[in-house]
Amino acid sequence: MEKPGKVSKILVSNLIIFIVLLLPLEMVWRIYFSNDIKYTLYVLTDTEICYDVSNLYKTDGGKICYSRDHNGFRGEYTDASKINMIVLGGSTTDQRYIDNKQTWDRVLRDKYKNKSNKNVVIVNAGVDGQSTYGYLKNFDLWFPNIKNLNPEYVLFYIGINDFFVDEGLHYDKFGHKSAIRTFVRQSIIYHFYRTVVGMLKAKEASLAYNGRRVMNPKYSEKTDTPLIKDKRDYEIIMEKKRNAYKARLIALAKKTRDIHATPIFVTQRFSTYWIENNKIFGVSKFSQYEGVEYNGVDLHYMIKLLNKTTMDTCKEIKGICVDLESELSFTHDDFYDHAHNTPSGTYKIGNYLHGKLKGLHFQKL
Repeated sequence: MEKPGKVSKILVSNLIIFIVLLLPLEMVWRIYFSNDIKYTLYVLTDTEICYDVSNLYKTDGGKICYSRDHNGFRGEYTDASKINMIVLGGSTTDQRYIDNKQTWDRVLRDKYKNKSNKNVVIVNAGVDGQSTYGYLKNFDLWFPNIKNLNPEYVLFYIGINDFFVDEGLHYDKFGHKSAIRTFVRQSIIYHFYRTVVGMLKAKEASLAYNGRRVMNPKYSEKTDTPLIKDKRDYEIIMEKKRNAYKARLIALAKKTRDIHATPIFVTQRFSTYWIENNKIFGVSKFSQYEGVEYNGVDLHYMIKLLNKTTMDTCKEIKGICVDLESELSFTHDDFYDHAHNTPSGTYKIGNYLHGKLKGLHFQKL
């Protein structure tokens, strides 16, 4: 066996070698890439990927194509100055397994053209796993790097990821940054760490698709009995997160107006609860929230509280408020898992949003 002192020397030597080898890479990163969109936020750029989605839902040929341009956007436009609306959200906005021509933002754009005779330019800036913490960062690290970007509206498809987000984690705080913290956050090591943590959290919350079929709720056992017996407990469980969430919504509205755009807040829903004969049903088992077991029925009540925060805050900041979760009906076939839509679901969302937003005034048309 190696002596402890010798093992320590080997570890120290390897650490020194690692640091020496890393220094040139860190220097190249800081000089050439630290302000690049794809390195700043790890947003995919200049990418086209085609997927076989036949294990998720029925589609002609079983394959779809997903693409993002040099600015990291999904959608078509000739110049960033022509963009009328940016849509922000997590994986339910990114829509990784929906074809470019079938995303709900593309449906909305097509409805404007075909029904309202308006060539509204809408781009998709959804990022898998992002919550309001990430949306705030987009305004600081992504959008300022896009020349002539001045949208008239920013639509936030919002709520699901924030239901799970951990309030108060040090890497998600948006307070004053010291010089040391700024230096650290510009490091390639820090960005790698943030990316890995984000991917793990999204996977843990079942909000990032990993290539395998996630059970559709229609195949799960259902119940009409919540696990949390006293409805007053929902308020207690969610109070802290709702307050923090409200503060982030207010900050998002300010950042949106700082770029001379109008914020649009749209609520969203899970597929793990539904209404049958005026009664709430949900999957019988789901997960834990703040250490408390909950099922689909409980989730219905908790997401209602979060969405109420969204709508109340939206009205307070005088934004455009769309309560999709309460107003739009889905079937089980509109989802391929607990949160993500099939093409039938994305069509419903896009069509619904056109009905709610068809009266918007676009100066750049």
